[in-house]
Amino acid sequence: MTRHELPPGPPASAAVQGFRFFQNPLAFLDECVTRFGDLFTLQFPGSRKQVCLSNPDDLKEMYTGSPDLLHAGEAAGSVFSPLTGWNCTLTLDGEAHARRRELVQAPFRGGHVERHAGAMYAIATAAIQRWPRTERFPLQPQMQDIALRIIFRTVLGLDDTAPGHGRFLKLISQVASLGMGSKMLLIPALRWDLGPLSPWGRIVRIVRDTDALLFAEIARKRADPGLATAEDVLSLLIRAEGKDGLRLTDREIRDETVALLIAGLETTAVALTWVAERLMALPEVRERLRAELDTVHTGGELDESRLSSLPYLDAVLKECLRNRSLSPICGGRVLKAPMRLREYELPADTVLINSPYLLHRRRDLYSEPDDFRAERFLGSPPAAHKWTTFGGGNRRCLGQKFALLELKVVTAAMILQAGLELATPRVVPKADGIHLVPAEGLPVRRGTCPFARSAAS
Repeated sequence: MTRHELPPGPPASAAVQGFRFFQNPLAFLDECVTRFGDLFTLQFPGSRKQVCLSNPDDLKEMYTGSPDLLHAGEAAGSVFSPLTGWNCTLTLDGEAHARRRELVQAPFRGGHVERHAGAMYAIATAAIQRWPRTERFPLQPQMQDIALRIIFRTVLGLDDTAPGHGRFLKLISQVASLGMGSKMLLIPALRWDLGPLSPWGRIVRIVRDTDALLFAEIARKRADPGLATAEDVLSLLIRAEGKDGLRLTDREIRDETVALLIAGLETTAVALTWVAERLMALPEVRERLRAELDTVHTGGELDESRLSSLPYLDAVLKECLRNRSLSPICGGRVLKAPMRLREYELPADTVLINSPYLLHRRRDLYSEPDDFRAERFLGSPPAAHKWTTFGGGNRRCLGQKFALLELKVVTAAMILQAGLELATPRVVPKADGIHLVPAEGLPVRRGTCPFARSAAS
C-alpha cells in the first residue's frame, strides 16, 4: 500500500534539528536511524524537507533514476552556488549538464591526470621538509597547504614565481576554508550580507576578490602563445570545444574552476588528514603499505607512474574514506515530480540526500564496521551504491581519478619521509561546515616508528 506522506523523522522544529545537526551531526544521525530506520525525513531552517537515505537499494534508485526527475544540480546549487555560481557541471541539470560534462571531462581522463603525479610529489616533498621537527603541530593546516599548492600548480598552472601568487593563494584558501566551513552554506536563511565585517559579507567579498584574479588569469592565458600546449586544467578548459563547436565563456570557465578549487582543496585536505590519522593509529597497516611502496621506491627516487598499480595503497585509501566519512550527508537530488520509494509516494520538491556516514557503517554491508580492514577493497570491492564517497550515477565526481591520485602521491610522500605519530590520546571528529574534521586539527609530532628517526634528523 502506497502512503502519500514523507517517511517519519524528528518531531522537533527545523531550528532545533539544525542546531542538533551542527552541534553533533554523527550523534544526531545515529539517533535518527535508531528511532526511524534507514529512511527518515529531516528539516533545516530555510531549506526543503530532506529524506535521508542510507540503504544501498534506495541509493541505487536515486543514482540510476531519471535526471529529469532527480535534479542534482539544483540541490548542489542551493548549497554551493554562492561560491560556484550556476554555470558549472556541479549545478547544471538535464541536457545542459550532459553537454557540459562531456565538454569538461578531458582534464580528468587517466592520461591527463597522471601527468601531474610528478608535480604533486615534488610539492608534497617540499612541504614535508618544512614541517616542525621537534614540537607538536596540527596536521590539517599542513595538508591544506599541500592541497592548495597542488591545486595552484595543476588547476591554474601557477607556482611561487607567478606575480601576486601570495595573494592568489590566500584568497583561494579563504574561499575554500571559509566558504566550505560555513554553516551558512547549508542554511540559506543565515546568508545576510551586513557589510565586510559580517560573516556572510566577508565571504561575499572574498569570492568577489577571487573572481577578479581568476578573470584576469583567464584573459592572460587566452593571450598566451603557449596555451595550445599547456597541460593545466584551466588551459584545457579554455581550449575545450564541444561537438557543436561551442566553447566555454569566461563566466562558465570561472564557475567550473571555482567548483574544482573548493572541492579539490578543502575536501582533499580533510581526506589526507584522516588518512594520516588512520596510518598513525594502525602501525601494522602503515608498515605493510611502506613495504608495498618500497617496490616503486628505489635509490631514493619514487616512480610516481606506478602508484596507481599498487593494490594495497588503493585499498587502504578507500577503506580510510569508508572508515572516516568526510561528510555526514551529501549528494542531494531535488524531486521535480512525485516519486515512489518503498511504500512512500514522495512529493515533488522533496530533496533526497545520501548519508555516507550511515551507509558505510551498515553491518549488513561491512562486518564490524568500526574496524579498519583494507581487505574489504581487495579482490571484490563493494558495489558503487555501497561505497559512495564520490557519489554515483551520472553525477559521480568528475575529479575522482585526480583526487585518488593526489591521495596516493601525498600518502606515499608522508609514509616515506615524514615519520609522524599522534600527539593526542583520542581523535574526535567534529563538524566544520559540510565536512567532518579531527578536533584541534589533528595534533601530531615527528614519531618514533623505525623510519621516523632518520626522517626527523
